[in-house]
Amino acid sequence: MSSSQLLIMLSPAGRILYALKNGPKNAEELLKETSLSKNTVYYHLKDLIHHGYVIKIGKGRYAITEKGLDILRKIIRVLSQ
Repeated sequence: MSSSQLLIMLSPAGRILYALKNGPKNAEELLKETSLSKNTVYYHLKDLIHHGYVIKIGKGRYAITEKGLDILRKIIRVLSQ
């Protein structure tokens, strides 16, 4: 499965995690990479931070946590079957 096919299948929160897998990004970068609306990105970032999958670093930058990487790997494994 290609990464573009995988991205389409992911939920908005999954798309954000996928976008963060290669390093921290700011909200504008997440908007471009996920093709989600601004409100959707911020809504899901708040939820992902609350659950410990993402952390806010510095001024407006976000990074995936080890817990976030673990759940993303599980999601990808399930979708790839």
